[in-house]
Amino acid sequence: MVDRAKYVISRKPFEESQISAEISVPALAEDVSVILHDVARDFAKIVVSQSRLMRKPLKEEDIT
Repeated sequence: MVDRAKYVISRKPFEESQISAEISVPALAEDVSVILHDVARDFAKIVVSQSRLMRKPLKEEDIT
């Protein structure tokens, strides 16, 4: 879908997750929008999975 913009999620167990975005020029505004949406979605998945790893219940205020 997006060929001029991409991002990478690096996840290490029991360490802080890192999200980096690499946006090549010229990137269209809609490309950037798609990337930001994907980053937000995947970051939420990381939060949920790390919460499960730590066996703490995830509260709604932790997501927002």
